[in-house]
Amino acid sequence: MTEKKVVLLIVEGSSDERVLSSIIREMNAGSTSIQFELVRGDAFTSNSSAKGKAVVSAVISSFITRTKIPAKQIAFVGYILDVDGIYIKESDVSCEDKRDDDYFQYDSSSEQVVFGSKEKMENVQAKWVKKQSRVNELQSNDFTFKMREHAGTSTRIDIPVQIYFNNITLEHVLVNKILRGMDAEDEKKQIVRAFSKRIASDETPFETAKVFFQKLVPANATNNKQSWDKIKQNPWELGLE
Repeated sequence: MTEKKVVLLIVEGSSDERVLSSIIREMNAGSTSIQFELVRGDAFTSNSSAKGKAVVSAVISSFITRTKIPAKQIAFVGYILDVDGIYIKESDVSCEDKRDDDYFQYDSSSEQVVFGSKEKMENVQAKWVKKQSRVNELQSNDFTFKMREHAGTSTRIDIPVQIYFNNITLEHVLVNKILRGMDAEDEKKQIVRAFSKRIASDETPFETAKVFFQKLVPANATNNKQSWDKIKQNPWELGLE
């Protein structure tokens, strides 16, 4: 029996998985199995000295170890991440010492990121610098990883990988809002539930799904590399509605 090829989608959280799952259910995967790997956080801001490719390779290896699916069965890997503030200009960042020291918020209406203290601002910006360095090295249209074909062999195969983005955050794509903090978690969940229901009840779910994916590759971008170039030019752009 021929084993199904696997498309592995790496996502940062359960909301990303739910949105993508609701889309994928409306599409015919045919002979391909869609699998998710939840990172549960941002692997690109870890304190290790690992380069971007090593970060992604570690996640793929973890998936293979956990699922026992051999690398030779993986046809493609898509890593979907939040861009956060890694391409936001220095002039779009401000500090208001009157606020709580831990305050940090994106204001998409004024296209500003506001921090409550200089310490918080410097800590977050340091993470952005680290993430940008790692992410920048992955923005190629011809990007593969060499992985062992299966356990017990030295034969290596190439697995194609693409890095996609949710713009600043997932809800930025879905409803053109950027939410942060524990107080925003309920609203984020409501946004995801509403999108999932919309896909499930839509008479043309594929069209809605297509619009979503077009937001991952902005207008006038003919390939993934160009979409990254565009987000660098204007990280505040997007929104499904």
